[in-house]
Amino acid sequence: MNYNWNDAIPLRDAWFFCVSEELRDRYRNYGGSSKAASDAIKFEMRGSLIERLRRGECRALGIMIEPIMKDHAEAIPPIFFQAQNNIINWELGEIARPRRKFEEVRIIENTEITVANNTIDVQMPLSNKRGGGRPSQYPKIKIILGELWENPACRNMRAAQLLLPFNKKFVARFSTEIGAVAPVSERSLREHLKQYRRELAGIGNN
Repeated sequence: MNYNWNDAIPLRDAWFFCVSEELRDRYRNYGGSSKAASDAIKFEMRGSLIERLRRGECRALGIMIEPIMKDHAEAIPPIFFQAQNNIINWELGEIARPRRKFEEVRIIENTEITVANNTIDVQMPLSNKRGGGRPSQYPKIKIILGELWENPACRNMRAAQLLLPFNKKFVARFSTEIGAVAPVSERSLREHLKQYRRELAGIGNN
């Protein structure tokens, strides 16, 4: 068992978080100058992510819906991204090629993958350490949420609104010289946020 599905980043966001810091800086610095500039840099970032998937530096996880529908997520082989006739819907999180299609696609750094039998348990609880899986990131996440809570405006935000400021702090705080920590996905943050708010309510904080 593992926590990979919860830690993976939805495809619609992965083009930003799963590429080099240089590309992210270019997008931050120049992407807002015009729609054409934004689209051009985004196209380059998406191409960079596809190349990383081809090389196996990142892995895609998804739920197969064609040719048969499955009830679990699985790792999508890197060779899947070698073909030129793939159709990628970044916003819907879908990847398709003739006779095969995946939905709910997420991306994760390859060093984070410990998939058994090519299958990911999508029902894995976030807060426990089980079966040799990676420990929960909640203790670290709780630290960053505590810092964000110092700003009252953050306290009522949804996970989608908190995601970018949270990951900026999270990656800066816990990355090391050995490597960068993977950003937290929106779904994972949403679940941790619920837990954090429950804890605050239990001790009488706002």
